[in-house]
Amino acid sequence: MIKLRLPVKDVYINQPFWVNYVNFYTNLWYKWHNWIDFKAFNWCPVYSAHSGVVLFAWADWDWWICVIVFNKDLLFKTVYYHLKKVNVVVWQRVNAWTKVWFADNTWKYTTWDHLHFWLKMTDSHGNTINANNWFWGCVDPEKFFVERFDWTPIKNTDWNKSNAYHEELQPCQS
Repeated sequence: MIKLRLPVKDVYINQPFWVNYVNFYTNLWYKWHNWIDFKAFNWCPVYSAHSGVVLFAWADWDWWICVIVFNKDLLFKTVYYHLKKVNVVVWQRVNAWTKVWFADNTWKYTTWDHLHFWLKMTDSHGNTINANNWFWGCVDPEKFFVERFDWTPIKNTDWNKSNAYHEELQPCQS
C-alpha cells in the first residue's frame, strides 16, 4: 500500500484535487485540477513524500522547475512543481525525510508560491499508466498521506482546505 509523508511542514491545501478555483486552468488545458496545491512560502523546504529514485530534476517546458520521484516497488511516482532550486540529480535515491528542494512560484500561470503535487501510478519503468483518464493519469493523493512532517499520523480533522485560492502566507520554518 502506498503511504506518503507530507512534503511540506503544514497540512494546508490551497486547492484540492478535482476542485478548480481559478478560471485560467479551465481556459488552458485543465478541465479539472488534477493535483494538490500545498501552501508553501518562497524558499520553504520541500521533502520527498516517500523513498525512491529521482527520474527527473530540472526545468520542464522552460518555465516549470520540477522533480519526479519514482517508487519502483509499489509502482508510483510523485511530481513536485513550482520549485525554486533543485538539490537532487537524476537516478539519486531519496528518502522521505530528506530535504531535496525549495518552493517558489515558477510558471507564468500561477497565482502565488506553493507546491504543486501529483501522484501517478506507473509501470515498472516509471511510465504513467492510465494516462488517458480525465486527469493525465493522476490520482487523488490525499488518501495516501498518512504522516505529517513530524512523523505523527494525519487525521481527517488535520486537513485544512481553503475555499479560495489566494491565502495570506506565513514564512515557513525549516
